Amino acid sequence: MPLPALPVGQPIAAFLRRHNIKPSRQRLAILKTLQETNGSHITPEAFHRNLTAAGHGLSVGTVYNTLNQLTEAGLLRRLVYQDRHWFSLDPARRLHVFNETSGHLEDIPLPGMADLPTVDSPPGYEVTDVDVFVRVRIRR
Repeated sequence: MPLPALPVGQPIAAFLRRHNIKPSRQRLAILKTLQETNGSHITPEAFHRNLTAAGHGLSVGTVYNTLNQLTEAGLLRRLVYQDRHWFSLDPARRLHVFNETSGHLEDIPLPGMADLPTVDSPPGYEVTDVDVFVRVRIRR
């Protein structure tokens, strides 16, 4: 199911209320900062650094909790690779390139990715998402 688009030129608080989420100071700061990153992949730790630099006094735990709450509400997408987590506003399927040298995650648009066939799940399970990761590193 696609994520709802964050409002352009509309108050973030109204957007949250439309999705039955109380627009707390933390949620407003986090969604505003996500808008400023254009919805790109960001780790909670990097997100915390950005929020701190912008003058928002939020703890790392608050950042994690708020990102998880927004994800559970269907407003963010969580990407997990190994033990690392990234959050994104972009719902589109794409090829995720993990740079082993830098630890960054980038996207490469892949034509036809949105048209991938659905994956049959084992009995008693449901497929919640499909992500494709490619690992790269500096050539030795």
